Formats: sequence, C-alpha cells, structure tokens
Amino acid sequence: MGDLKDVYRASVCIERFIRPFHLCEHDEFSATPTELGALVAAVNAEFERRMQDVDAACESLQKVLRKAARKALKAKSNAR
Repeated sequence: MGDLKDVYRASVCIERFIRPFHLCEHDEFSATPTELGALVAAVNAEFERRMQDVDAACESLQKVLRKAARKALKAKSNAR
C-alpha cells in the first residue's frame, strides 16, 4: 500500500506541471506534451497494476475469512 501511495503522489506532482497556475510557468517547463503524456501513461499503468494487486489480495483475504467463518460455525454447531 505504501508503494501505491508513492505512485499516486508522483501522479499528483506530474499533474501540477501539466496544469500550471499561470501560463508563464508553462513556458518555463521544458518537457513536451508528448513526453508528459508518456510519463502520465506510465504512471497510470503502474497505478492500475498495483490496484489490481490490491484487489487480488483483498479477494484472497475474503476467501480465507469466509472459509474461517464457515469452519468456526461448523465447530460451534458440533459443540452443541
């Protein structure tokens, strides 16, 4: 999750360069729109990959918890 936050922060930082507050700030930035687009696309792809990893981990956790809950219910009903 920490890495995911780092990717998000990088994306926010890049967006600040893309959306300057004043036009004169934009003139001072040396990257081309194509370069920025490629950078944002790379960050977005990495963000998406990490979100898929988080989703997969959550699904695995849910399966384990469901299995543990069923086992606990079965043990409880057998104890009666």
